[in-house]
Amino acid sequence: DSEEVTYRDIVTARDSSNTAVNFSENRVSLDGMMSAPPRYENSEAVITAELKTLENSLDKLHMEEESVFENSEPKMEYVINKRALPKEATTYELEKFEKNALIILNQENIDGHQRRLGTEKDVEALTNTFENFGFEVTPHKDLTHDDLFKELKAFSEKDFTDYGCVAVAVLTHGSNNGLLRAKDQQYSEIKIINHFKDYSKSTLVTKPKLIIIQACRGTKIQEGVPVFRSGKIRKDLDEEDLEPYILPVESDLLILHSSYVGSPSHRNELHGSWFHQALCNKINALSTTHDLESIITEVKREVAINKQHEEYNRRTFEMDITKQMPVITSTLIRKLYLKRFGD
Repeated sequence: DSEEVTYRDIVTARDSSNTAVNFSENRVSLDGMMSAPPRYENSEAVITAELKTLENSLDKLHMEEESVFENSEPKMEYVINKRALPKEATTYELEKFEKNALIILNQENIDGHQRRLGTEKDVEALTNTFENFGFEVTPHKDLTHDDLFKELKAFSEKDFTDYGCVAVAVLTHGSNNGLLRAKDQQYSEIKIINHFKDYSKSTLVTKPKLIIIQACRGTKIQEGVPVFRSGKIRKDLDEEDLEPYILPVESDLLILHSSYVGSPSHRNELHGSWFHQALCNKINALSTTHDLESIITEVKREVAINKQHEEYNRRTFEMDITKQMPVITSTLIRKLYLKRFGD
């Protein structure tokens, strides 16, 4: 007589063997469909031989599976930054770092354009100001496209372990869509930004990176809007004389995006969006002591550090983690405190 042994029985028998490899509950394996359960003679030798064959087949399949994913998904290596700021840090703590760094990319003479007179005064002002705060200032003048990015690459790849802040100042002609000018050709400002968004530059992690761009962004003229008319104010204001002045029409704006350009925003179907929930919570908690832009810094920190979405990737057998980074564009010229009437 023969006894029917199912695939489940084989795996169970293999697990109970002293020489077999144990399966973990978290291990992901491939399931195979069989048209009918295999049949074995009721012989210990036959069953042992079949178990050995099955074990070898599974091990081979597992090795091939690992090889496929190792080749298709290169692993990113992370280097620890010994002086990265802790999660709990609420300031950038520049007072704890020995030095800072600023590189100035100044274009005074550009092919096909008029000389940028006065730009040397900007270089002088930047140098004097930043040196007062411990910045090592490195100015460059009239670099070609290739030379500019050669210098920028060398700068961004320095060891910034002992630096508290890194800054780049670009002084040049510009146009729409973030296009800037080297001496000989145009380039996108995104190319500069991307030099400081590379995970391989571990000593820049948690360090503030400032990008200061002096350049046109188009040709539309900025119009002014009067705040007060010349002369006396209305009678109900006790005829107080106030000095008239003119502001750009773009002033007093604060534009706040829930996520970085090109990236999605996340919303919990039960509790609301990450961004609006954090914003309301922080305003409620901090409005008596903080101005709005300071509150938004706390909102950005809350979302960037404490919010993330994890989803299991069936192809890599790993958890994919997605983050979100709110962005502020502000032309506020005064601190904005949120207060009720009469406070």
